[in-house]
Amino acid sequence: MNVTERILVLDDDHLVGQFVSEAARAIGLSCLATQNPMTLLDCVTPDTTLIFLDLVSPHADGIELLRILSQIPCKANIVLMSGADARVLEATEEWGKTLGLTIVGYLQKPVRLAQLEAILEANRDDLERSSTAS
Repeated sequence: MNVTERILVLDDDHLVGQFVSEAARAIGLSCLATQNPMTLLDCVTPDTTLIFLDLVSPHADGIELLRILSQIPCKANIVLMSGADARVLEATEEWGKTLGLTIVGYLQKPVRLAQLEAILEANRDDLERSSTAS
């Protein structure tokens, strides 16, 4: 992973990963999107600042990935993504927090650009701070 890539995206839909990456690039941030959960896990480092995690994928169980991330341990802010009902996302968010993860919100699919930009902006200070610390 490049030193400037502080954002990771795991989504089984290539277009969603591309959408998140392009939104990040539009505000000057670099992002790595993958459909492979092993690639995501291999790329998580202490420098990883923000992770967008699809909960429902034919390649991985998002709940299991949260458990694995908690064992790494992952210090990145995590945004959950899913087409599931908001109650499912809220319950998963609470469960992630009980694992010691920093869940900073969720995006319900289809992802709206305004919501994505709001999350990126809300985490921008952390992203920029980690870039200058390297």
